[in-house]
Parts: sequence; C-alpha cells; structure tokens
Amino acid sequence: MRMIKRIFLTLFFPGLIVLGFIWHYSDYAVVPKRQNIPVVKPGGFKLSYDAYFCLTPGMRKIHVCFFQCDHPRGTVILLHGLGANKNQLMPMVPALCAAGFNVFLLDFRGHGLSDGDETTMGYREIWELKEAIREIKTVEKDPRAHLRVGIYGISLGAAVALLACPDLPVMAVAVDECYASAYNVARNLIRKNVRMPELIYPCIIRVAEWRIGVSYSKINPLSAALNRYRGALMVVEAGKNSVVPQSDAERIYRAFKGSRKILVSIPDVNRNVINDEEYIQTVVSFFENNLLHMSLEQLQIKSGRDSK
Repeated sequence: MRMIKRIFLTLFFPGLIVLGFIWHYSDYAVVPKRQNIPVVKPGGFKLSYDAYFCLTPGMRKIHVCFFQCDHPRGTVILLHGLGANKNQLMPMVPALCAAGFNVFLLDFRGHGLSDGDETTMGYREIWELKEAIREIKTVEKDPRAHLRVGIYGISLGAAVALLACPDLPVMAVAVDECYASAYNVARNLIRKNVRMPELIYPCIIRVAEWRIGVSYSKINPLSAALNRYRGALMVVEAGKNSVVPQSDAERIYRAFKGSRKILVSIPDVNRNVINDEEYIQTVVSFFENNLLHMSLEQLQIKSGRDSK
C-alpha cells in the first residue's frame, strides 16, 4: 500500500506540472494574440454611422459599427481576422460607401471591445454574424440594403463567412487567408509558439478543444459551406507569413461548385491593416459586379421563394 502511495505521489505532482504547461500552451490556440492595430476613428470618414453593443442569443455583448449611405444599393459586412479587430478593415469603409454600400463591422468574441477572451475558430462566432444580419434588417428599412448583402472576411472572419453563408441571405462572399481546417491552424499556431516534441502537440490541441467545447475537426469551412452555397465567391490567396497554408485558397476555390467564382493573388499586402488601394478596389469591384446584377423586383421574388 505504501508503495502504491509513493508511486502515486511521485507521478502526481510532475503530472500536474505537465498539465499546467499544456494548459498554458493551449492559450496560443484558444486566446487570440492581439495584433497591434492602429485605432481608426469612424468620425474621421465624415460618414453617418452608429457604434454600439448588441447581444447575441448567448447574451454576449458584441461591439458593432454601422455606416449608412443616403441612397444605399446594398450592404457589405466586414469580418476581421484572428487576433485583430474591426479597425483592421476600417480603411475599406470609404471606398465601399462611395460605391453605394452600407458597411457593417463587428468585433468577434475575445476581440476588440466585445466580451470574452477566447476564440472558437469560427464555431460560435457564427452567432455573431447571424446577429449582424438580424441587426441590418432591423436598422435598415430600405429593401435594397438588406436584400443585397455581401460579406468580406479575412482569416477567422473568412472562415465564419464560409461556415455561415449557406444559411444566410447572402449574395456574394469574399474571403482572404481562409483556412480549410481549423485543426491545422490551431496546430500551426501552437507549433509557431511552442518548441516541444511533436507528440506533445496533439495533447495541447485536445486541451484547447476541451476549453472551447468543440473538436477542431468539426470546424471545416472547406466542406461545411461550399456544398450548399450558390452565391458568388472570391478567394484571395494567403500571405507568405500566414499560419494558413497558401494551398488552402486553391482547395476552397476548386471545391466551390458555383459558376460565379474567382481566385485572386495580391502579394505583399499588409494584412494587419487593409489599406492597399488596389486590394480595396478589387474587393469593391467584386461586390459591385455580384450584388447589383439583379433588380429589386427580382430580389424580392427570390427572397419570397427562399423564405418558403
């Protein structure tokens, strides 16, 4: 009996220490590393906007910013990347508004001014995107603004866009640095920050999955969304320094069965803050070509069919 007790005590405390390290290292996948992004004051654009908190179905406070045009032709939702916040995409707002689009931005959970400090790599962030769609329908009464809806997302935002778009009234989706598998991104984030034997990484990932309450293998934008989405899709290849494999863009592009799709390569763009004029104009042109091709009457008929 004493021998068993001695063995137990010998293994217990080292095991506790190892578990503590594994829990700490799982932060690299669960707690987004905040990027140093300059604050952009919306008032500087001289555009009409509202910034406020709204509640998700899980009673989580999400901070949003809604820019409205005088005569909107549609609405574009901008979804920021992992560890970033809506300031990452603020430089895109003036060009989109000048093209006649209302613009809706939000901070995902654990990012920016929103509640929480953890990310689920897109699994529960879908709720925040769905709340954004509901908010647009509530605030914007002009049918052109809430019938012509497009989404732009980068990294985490791109994954959320693809995971959610089949169940949303969305006509066009543009994604940059979108990962095909959340498991691979979680593994790459841990590898990038933790120097340990390869066999330890699966243990760290399992602890991360336990913390967020879902297996990363279930967060798969490649297969989850593309089977049912039939709107327009623009896929932008990831940057060289991204934890997302550059090959993921082509995999997503090839997997999409719709006829309106485009694969874009814009190298050497600073993705911490999207302020490259060529990049922004590419995004604006995509939404102009794919949100404005149907008349309001056609959209209302289509919306009626989809609601049945």
